[in-house]
Amino acid sequence: MRRKAGSKTGYRICKRAFDIVFSAGVTAVLLVPGLVLCVFVAKDTGGSPLYVQKRVGMRGKDFNILKFRTMVADADDVEKHLSADQLAQWHAERKVDDDPRITRLGRVLRATSIDEIPQFVNVLKSDMSVIGPRAITRDELEEWYSADEGEELLGIRPGITGAWQTGPRNVATFDSGRRQKLELGYVRDASPAEDVRIFFRTFKTMAGRTGQ
Repeated sequence: MRRKAGSKTGYRICKRAFDIVFSAGVTAVLLVPGLVLCVFVAKDTGGSPLYVQKRVGMRGKDFNILKFRTMVADADDVEKHLSADQLAQWHAERKVDDDPRITRLGRVLRATSIDEIPQFVNVLKSDMSVIGPRAITRDELEEWYSADEGEELLGIRPGITGAWQTGPRNVATFDSGRRQKLELGYVRDASPAEDVRIFFRTFKTMAGRTGQ
């Protein structure tokens, strides 16, 4: 049964309020540790400690997503670092198994999802939500979603964590169609109960070090 418009509006207001309060708290608590980590990241990667990449946000508006850098400084030169098979996987999924560009510290940051902590700033700027579909590039949007699905996906803010991030993220790929199913499933069935479930499952995912 579809939720009434009033309840959906109330849910969105409460969700945005949680986003602001929680993200402000995390940012305040982790500001100093984050600055210390920036020093180690810059030394490890040879580049800026923060990596900025353009993603597609709510209603199709582009924004710059923030992450701690986990790859060597010239990682965007994919032809330099990746084999032919790895390039094929990269163009399809925007990730590569055993990516040689990822540094030793970067692997730890990715496995624990600590690399995504700067995205709480994106949440405070209204680019993102704490919980939602994974923020994707415009190429991914146009290649893997129909026009109607894309419009539906962009009907809500992308999230730092979500159904795909806390689920079978390393096997639910675009190519298999499982990732689209997970993301659109959340958009269609988003609720306070689902958000609570994903929120607590995020900590289990981080502890299990399943990120890539």
